[in-house]
Amino acid sequence: MTITMREIKRYPVKGLCGETLNAVELTPGQSLPHDRCSALAHASSGFDRTNRGWMPKNHLLNLSRDEKIAQLSVSFEPARTQLTLSRGGRQVASSNTEMPVGRLMLNQFFAGFTPAGGRGNPKLVEAGYSTFADVPKPYVSNLSTASLNEIERVVRRPIQIQRFSGNLVVDDAERWEERD
Repeated sequence: MTITMREIKRYPVKGLCGETLNAVELTPGQSLPHDRCSALAHASSGFDRTNRGWMPKNHLLNLSRDEKIAQLSVSFEPARTQLTLSRGGRQVASSNTEMPVGRLMLNQFFAGFTPAGGRGNPKLVEAGYSTFADVPKPYVSNLSTASLNEIERVVRRPIQIQRFSGNLVVDDAERWEERD
């Protein structure tokens, strides 16, 4: 059986929806380029911009706790470090993430879009030479529709594959084959 690539997704901002790519060049031992390179950290997270690096996801906004951010679509242009956010198909913010004024504009958008609560307003932070994956070591998240079908069979309800934020989604594999 031939395994077929169904989708390639990159998540420029951890916790937000991903963007679909037509192709990607992978490097052994590295995550997908520009994947989860930024995140929305709670003001109370203690993130230090001068000493960037990986953080546990409980310090960051994520879809499991902050459902409203699922309304945002993301596009990232690496050459210009331009992050564009859309809601309902309409652009709501776009800025260069490397420029202080660009980060300020994006942070102002997020402050108005997400409720601050007890954790304070979120701030867009960059991982530096790391990523904001769920574990400190970089990886590419592989998913197969066969494994998803098996999970659905066990829990007896449909599950959207986007819930798992996978980078590579394949069809026609045996269940759990993506783990190999």
